[in-house]
Amino acid sequence: MKKEKLASVKEFKLFFNQVMRDREHSNLSVFNYDMAFKYLERFSGGGEIPMKSINQSWVQSFQKFLMTTSSFKNEKKLGIASARQYY
Repeated sequence: MKKEKLASVKEFKLFFNQVMRDREHSNLSVFNYDMAFKYLERFSGGGEIPMKSINQSWVQSFQKFLMTTSSFKNEKKLGIASARQYY
């Protein structure tokens, strides 16, 4: 998707998903993007994330969430190194 069109997307997960697909079409790795998206889904409860809601406070809340949520692999807390890859 062209940068101008991406800039007009008003919902963050739609934007993020499109960036991920663009990377995939360019044969670039999307593993960390895919995992980050899954944690975004969990963090948002599956709801929309308006672009205008993303600010420093939102990012800090997402970081805190990642540091306290369980891994998708098991019920253990997500490791710090893994959490840092997703924000």
